Amino acid sequence: MKITNMNRFGLFWLMVILLSPGLSYAQWIEIDDLHVEREKNASNENQVVIRYSIKSSSLSENNPAYVFVRYCLKGDKEWNLLKKDQIAGNGLGIISKAGSHKVTIKDLDLNQIDLSNLEISIRAMEVVRIPGGEFELRAVPGGGHHETLTEAGTRMVSTFYISKYETTLSMYTDFLNEVGGSRERWSPAMSHQNTCGILRTGTAPHFSYQAMAGRENHPVTSVSWFSAKAFLNWCGLRLPSEAEWEKATVGGLYLDGDKTKKIQNPLPDRTYAWGNQDPNTGSIFRCNMDGDDDGYAYTAPVGSFPLDKSPYGVYDLAGNVAEWTLDFYTNRFLGDNGYRILRGGSWVAFPEGVDGISQATSQPFKASTMVGFRGVAEGESEH
Repeated sequence: MKITNMNRFGLFWLMVILLSPGLSYAQWIEIDDLHVEREKNASNENQVVIRYSIKSSSLSENNPAYVFVRYCLKGDKEWNLLKKDQIAGNGLGIISKAGSHKVTIKDLDLNQIDLSNLEISIRAMEVVRIPGGEFELRAVPGGGHHETLTEAGTRMVSTFYISKYETTLSMYTDFLNEVGGSRERWSPAMSHQNTCGILRTGTAPHFSYQAMAGRENHPVTSVSWFSAKAFLNWCGLRLPSEAEWEKATVGGLYLDGDKTKKIQNPLPDRTYAWGNQDPNTGSIFRCNMDGDDDGYAYTAPVGSFPLDKSPYGVYDLAGNVAEWTLDFYTNRFLGDNGYRILRGGSWVAFPEGVDGISQATSQPFKASTMVGFRGVAEGESEH
């Protein structure tokens, strides 16, 4: 993280926070050239404008960045997410091109802020586009116990974007350092070096958090469903539904979606993200699972297993950590205390448990060393 005081055209002093994928912030895409200024619009009104550059050579329509901005008034100590309805233009959310981008604030209250009192932080993560269309859902949603979802079969799922990798320790510590480690966000189990690896130092209420050396790119674990939801709310994302998670794993009937239907899925009934070969056939370790013969006794850095990749290019859906989904196992009178569905295998799973179909359940307040998560952003309308 680099904090820079900038004097734009000699008019305003502004603190901006640039987050780049160095050791402390692995898996954020590099953001550079960030500055904030006032600019006249067509009606000759002053508006706050945020300009920044995305430094990446690999962005595309199918592999874009998800960009979000958070802001704070100096002395306020409360950071807020800048939302789509507060801006004009396409400088936030899904960005498919590197280079310079612009966010124009249309929120009247924000436009009246003294820029010398404004702090801005901007972050970007890699996501993958999952085109809208039909696919064969083979796991019965909610284990067959969700009152509104009782059948498998052909399903239509709208376009969405899913994190290319599981949420990492460095991402999660960034979140903790901004919002603090309340009971819904921090667990002492996170300090275990082998299974998570987050250091907490200082004294209450001024704790600081840091990923242990070498653990920055490992998936965060020991997170409850509520912890995962809190992080994703911070980003402006949400958890994937079961149907979204499974489609991201096995692919739709057409990999380019039902609008074009040019790329037929060669294995729409695949068992695993990579196909139908067992996870260790031919002494090839296709994902991080039970035992350390695959090179990892516990979690592995995200993306370490190139074969553990779906037809769309989403990594670690089979092994490493199981992942929270949005869905209930049952919703009968239990509200937010109802069991949630977990999908995917983990570093302790047997080969039978790392497929794209099996389900597990857990109470949402439970935090396991085998469980992590990834986020989803809404896609464009199908109409």
